[in-house]
Amino acid sequence: MKRERRKFTKEFKEEAVKLVLEQGYQITEASRNLGIHANLLGRWKRDSPGKDKEANWLPAPKGPFSMKLRLYWPKPEALDGSWKQPPLIRVK
Repeated sequence: MKRERRKFTKEFKEEAVKLVLEQGYQITEASRNLGIHANLLGRWKRDSPGKDKEANWLPAPKGPFSMKLRLYWPKPEALDGSWKQPPLIRVK
């Protein structure tokens, strides 16, 4: 029998991450109290830089990566090569 994957709301994930970031819990302790695997909580923590920074946040892997831009209805500058993409800024 196939086991159903548990689904968590965005609010649950945010509150779980707050336990670690704002209340000083260790990931293992918080995950045990919430009944979830520590790796899952660690991934959620890594996934969000915080609500105030999410508007301009691009999730990326820890190692090297390449970014591709998809331009819908591009202006002539994008087509003739004179447009330059904005720089990526690493958030710590």
